Amino acid sequence: MSTTLFDLVSQCNSVPDDIGAVAEREGLYQFTIGGILVGHLSAADIAGLKGVVQRQAEPVFIIDDYQRTLTFNDKYGDCASRSAAVAELLAQMRSEKTWASLSKWRDEMYPVYDGSSAAESSTGVAVMIERAASYNFGIRTYG
Repeated sequence: MSTTLFDLVSQCNSVPDDIGAVAEREGLYQFTIGGILVGHLSAADIAGLKGVVQRQAEPVFIIDDYQRTLTFNDKYGDCASRSAAVAELLAQMRSEKTWASLSKWRDEMYPVYDGSSAAESSTGVAVMIERAASYNFGIRTYG
């Protein structure tokens, strides 16, 4: 039986059932917003991010190496403040060439949803990030 286009799209557009086991085996960090898992980062991406975050007066992210998590600093509690802080951080990382993916900067803000029904707005958008960085944050994108 031959593979159809639908089969290929379904295969690409899926997350393994055992994503927790895969993340643990690969040493991935969980990116959560308000306790909701929104992505996974590699140890290499965390190292690059950490190098920039540690120089910030008010760090955007809290990186917990023991629990292997990435979360927002409590200061950034809404979509607008998170988005502005991440945009500034990513612009710095782009200028320092921290992540190779940022060389493909698109000036396209990508919404990251928190999956909560009690979101701050009817859209459920937790943060907007540059689409070129969505890969590094392990955020699923379409298109």
